[in-house]
Amino acid sequence: MRSVNLCVKGADMFRYPRKRLMVLPALAVILLTAQPASAILPMTSDSVNIPTNRTINDDVYIGAGNVTINGTINGDLIAAGGNITVNGTVRDDLVVTGGNIILNGDVGQTIRSGGGSIVISGKVGEDLIIGAGTVSTSEGTTIGRDVMLGAGTATLSGEIKRNLTAGVGELTIDGKVGKNARIYLDDGNLTLTDRARIGGNLTYTSENRANIDSRAEVQGKISRKEPPPSMQRPTAEQKATGRIIYFIISYLATFLLAMALLLLIPKRTSEISATVTSSPWTSLLIGLALLILVPITIIILMFLVITIPIALIMLFLYTLGIYLSKAFVGLAIAKAFSRYVNLGKGNILPLAIGMLVVMLIGIIPYVGPVARFIYYLFGLGAAGIVVYRVLAAQRVSTQPEQPNESGQAVSVEPTQP
Repeated sequence: MRSVNLCVKGADMFRYPRKRLMVLPALAVILLTAQPASAILPMTSDSVNIPTNRTINDDVYIGAGNVTINGTINGDLIAAGGNITVNGTVRDDLVVTGGNIILNGDVGQTIRSGGGSIVISGKVGEDLIIGAGTVSTSEGTTIGRDVMLGAGTATLSGEIKRNLTAGVGELTIDGKVGKNARIYLDDGNLTLTDRARIGGNLTYTSENRANIDSRAEVQGKISRKEPPPSMQRPTAEQKATGRIIYFIISYLATFLLAMALLLLIPKRTSEISATVTSSPWTSLLIGLALLILVPITIIILMFLVITIPIALIMLFLYTLGIYLSKAFVGLAIAKAFSRYVNLGKGNILPLAIGMLVVMLIGIIPYVGPVARFIYYLFGLGAAGIVVYRVLAAQRVSTQPEQPNESGQAVSVEPTQP
């Protein structure tokens, strides 16, 4: 595995090739927020390292598989990667996202982090804002102001100077909270160990009572609230009723969407649904290509900055195409049921049957997710074929007629994919 030692001074940062930026969508978002004078380290290898003797007097933006920060950054650090370790010092804010994050160094201002697993053992000058699967802070950790935490499981040692607000599955407080602690628990437990110290009130919302050690100290009031009905786990009957209601609403929404397409753009809608049945394999392959290539194109356009409006338009059309795909497939099934009925003139029974077939296939266990993915490809691919045909026809219609050998003007018909 190769590694890169960071050296960012002046134009040195431009020595690294940028061609691999497109493989990390999170890095594209990071790059859009960069200031012109900031240090940007593109993904150039599997590993990026800032050594201990390196000091960077600027903001740093990094994206790589493995990121290790041992030096000093006199600015902000924004990093995305699979494994991120910060042993050095970050003077200002730290923003990191990754699979496994270890923060041993000191951060002068606020940490904002999201990941699978996050471990913190340094000093944080201001706030700590985290969303992760598991979170732990060590005994020597100090948070200068507040902590906002969302996690599946969390263990908080060390000291929080002000308030703690947490929404977690399970939480253990093994350190100090200077003021109030407000905690929302899913179905797990709140535990206060013998070293827990809370300087204000402890308020928690949970179905279970907290496990509070007799040597733990809470200077204010301890209040337990029952979770509202919306937070309580539904019964089996409630789940079944919810699935039925959801199915009915989804079916009606899909049916009305198909009707709207027939009323607003009947010709193009009929072309797309006909393409699903007349060219199924072509639609499937083009749909797969669009599903993969369009997001990559959007990321590249976002990275170029000046083309961000085009990228946003493409993102909207791409999302809309995926959403409409089940309506196109439903219309194709409806036409298969009734070949001689004009669906655009009020006969809604075949359309209702086609939509119902699509929705019922989508809820079959194990088969449903695969079926939904396939008809997304069919609908998206057929829509892409029709759009291509329309654009090709418009391009040909704008070209002047060319004379043939006899001097007569002829026009060229557009090719079809």
